Amino acid sequence: MVITATGFGAQKLWVGEMKASSPGVSLLSVTSAYDDAPASAKLFVTRNSLETISNQIDKYSAFETRHSNVSSKKKPTRFQLFESTSEFKPALLEDVWTGPIDDMPKRKSESVETWIRSDRATYFYRVAERLGISTIGNPTKFTDSIVVDMTLNAVQMQALLDSTGAVIEFRPSSHFVHDYRRGDGDARKAISNAVAQRIVPAPAGAPRTVILDSGVYAANPLLRASISPANLKTVDADWGTDDKSGHGTAMAGVALFPNLEAAATSRAPIVLTTALESVKVFRPLSSTNLIVPRDAIQEAVKLVERDSGVERVFSLSATIPGEDESGRQSATSAAVDKLAWNDGVRSRLFCVAAGNVPLSRETPYQVAHYDGRNADFPVQSPGQAVNALSVGAYTDKDISVGTPVAPKGDLCPVSRTSQKWDNKYRTSNKPDVVFEGGNHIFDPGKKTSRGSADTRVLTTGRAAGEELDLTGETSAATAGVAGLATRLLSRYPQMRSESVRGLIVNGASWTPAMQRQAEGGSEERKRVLDTFGWGVPDERLIQESDSNSLTLVIEDEITPFETRDGRCGLKEMKYFDLPWPKRELERIGNAEVRLACTLSYFIEPDPLADKRARKDRYASHRLRFRFNQPDDTATTAQSRLNQLVELDDDEIEVPNLDDGRWFMDWRRSDIGTVHNNIWTGPAHELAVRGGVCVYPVKGWWADRSSPECRRSTPFSLVISLRTAHADVDLYTEAMANVPAHAIIVSTNV
Repeated sequence: MVITATGFGAQKLWVGEMKASSPGVSLLSVTSAYDDAPASAKLFVTRNSLETISNQIDKYSAFETRHSNVSSKKKPTRFQLFESTSEFKPALLEDVWTGPIDDMPKRKSESVETWIRSDRATYFYRVAERLGISTIGNPTKFTDSIVVDMTLNAVQMQALLDSTGAVIEFRPSSHFVHDYRRGDGDARKAISNAVAQRIVPAPAGAPRTVILDSGVYAANPLLRASISPANLKTVDADWGTDDKSGHGTAMAGVALFPNLEAAATSRAPIVLTTALESVKVFRPLSSTNLIVPRDAIQEAVKLVERDSGVERVFSLSATIPGEDESGRQSATSAAVDKLAWNDGVRSRLFCVAAGNVPLSRETPYQVAHYDGRNADFPVQSPGQAVNALSVGAYTDKDISVGTPVAPKGDLCPVSRTSQKWDNKYRTSNKPDVVFEGGNHIFDPGKKTSRGSADTRVLTTGRAAGEELDLTGETSAATAGVAGLATRLLSRYPQMRSESVRGLIVNGASWTPAMQRQAEGGSEERKRVLDTFGWGVPDERLIQESDSNSLTLVIEDEITPFETRDGRCGLKEMKYFDLPWPKRELERIGNAEVRLACTLSYFIEPDPLADKRARKDRYASHRLRFRFNQPDDTATTAQSRLNQLVELDDDEIEVPNLDDGRWFMDWRRSDIGTVHNNIWTGPAHELAVRGGVCVYPVKGWWADRSSPECRRSTPFSLVISLRTAHADVDLYTEAMANVPAHAIIVSTNV
């Protein structure tokens, strides 16, 4: 247990050589005398040592009675401590709480900054787990102590104090969002201005995220340097460019700042590499001018591209309720696909939302839907656009107040999925990825739930005194991925949109919470793919290659078809000898290696294809990739794929190219225009598989004569290698072999 030793008045409390790691009796903390409060010390004592101290106090008392001359050399043990202590008593929570007493948690759980002894940390965490106590964020380690935030009530705090011998003190958690929202207008303005002063804006000509939304409040000090008045546009002059709802401004903040809360609480400069543009495409309630959504999107693209020479990513966080939700292509999704394709010359990247379960104050989220991860709420239009990067929402947020609905790393409670899309219409796997969209906490009774300040994402606000605001759901997730894509363009300014999309999908992975739902087999994996796409993109992994990780990007083009004997048939496949780190892979032998391969390309859409019962003809052309078999050459790989020359059915699988180590069923990963699959196995097996084929499958171009039948089209191939093996250098060997050699193989040899 923890006891408190209290001193006399302003006198010093003598704790001598007692240390935090002393056996039996451990010193937790010492507080010097101040004002009228005497000095005090917190001591952890075991049950046996408590009895020992009691005996020592008895000996001290007897010594005091017999000896008036306290200078005697034969003083009892801990004499100075007992001499300077007025009383010992069990420590109360108030004794170890360092904040205002009114802020100390009582029956309701709140976020608490917990300081513990390093040498007792393992036991402390074990007790906390047994008590069902969750930690928030990552612990901060010092020489003799560790600081960890936890969600605690008074009973739990007392239990940790009494039973672990680790607690040094409890403090109120520092929470930027709460501090900001508690302040008045002047305090909020001071906080946001202090953050704004640390912003280093992107240079002129930097890539821009185009916010297709309700407008942006460009006077916000956090946004002012990143969006000029000239870059505020509207598809209808009567609508204006201002943001009356705040939604567009919120999306701008999420896109511009990868983690605004972390940036705001840091003291470091906030260095930006991207800028913003805004086009108002949502009709304000005060206007009667109706513009069809697809027309608004197309007009928005025209408006911003009058300023040419700037790389852009388009962010559309809204969906179109009322359009088809079966997976069938709509007029809006086809329009997005056509804009992304852009005649195959200069493609555009659109990030679009998967959509949210409908909510209102009167009809909150029904938690029963979460068991099936919102299976009854399909992805909304234009989320089915095959050329777009469609984004769902997950959450990794730490919740300090209330009980969260979504486990850490799981689906945001309102994010839609494609679990119940009709397969006769499905032309893609959606969402492609997920990103932070916040969480919900249970309402009383736990049948419904709502978002709270603790569960949402910090962003920029639309008015003076409201420079910071909160947002969430798939809107925030979409803006977050659009911002990531724009930062990739900043780092790789010559990279095509197809490659940026491929990098993001390739750099995504499932969290442990997602992986647990995929256990069981192929069908479970497909369901998780329909819920989370390929998972959460990791910006650091995407942008950096370490010695034990490597990412290759190949940009090329292919001529899928040609006219032969008056008919349009498949023309060519491509085989790439990759700059493979063969020696290093052989050297580490049986060490597990993860290979992810992503093929990304855009197609020209035909939205009437399903009317002819030919969903496979929605795309102008389709491509596939397959890795070679051990010791394959370009010639042997070509002969294996030659059977595809006149195949018309994309349900036919190519034999002998699957060794059972690929994660996803090829029939599912081959759907859409971004194909991803993951191979996991021993390094030595992968060492001899450094070749990959890209080959065409028929689309509606193959049903036409010239000129479509002879068109070339670009594609991007992204390949990453990862291993946990520390003593390996995949990067150096691969770089020595760059660039990859592309071999064009004609199918009519």
